[in-house]
Amino acid sequence: MTPKRLFAVASNGGHLIQLLRLHPVFENFDSVLVTTVRTNDTRFKESIVIDDINGNTNIFKLFYCVFKYGDVFLRKNPDLVVTTGALPGLIFLVYAKVFRKKSIWIDSIANAGELSKSGRIATKFADICITQWPDLADNDKIVYCGRVI
Repeated sequence: MTPKRLFAVASNGGHLIQLLRLHPVFENFDSVLVTTVRTNDTRFKESIVIDDINGNTNIFKLFYCVFKYGDVFLRKNPDLVVTTGALPGLIFLVYAKVFRKKSIWIDSIANAGELSKSGRIATKFADICITQWPDLADNDKIVYCGRVI
């Protein structure tokens, strides 16, 4: 039986560092790293570099990237999306919801006082939202499972 395809999605920086630390969990999957920077990480079966976007991205680039991300999603057809953020990961969660795939959002450890803006939106789309701070868990939609870092 072929392992299910997993998309591990993260923007550069802390988001990517936290996602890469989760790699042992992904070993039983046909895992694809989807990120905004080229990496030398060879633990994934495949790496896909996507354009980065954030809240300050102009509207034309934003729409362009949303369609490009959709093309990647449809071509590779993941069964599960796991993301540590930020906006690119959130968009992949939306695609997962639309195409009835499973998804997990792991909010950055940097968000100690409240979920990130993307994390709050992710609660509407992700099957599971994980915080790295016990005080932010509501044990319903937002759960605490420990820290990545």
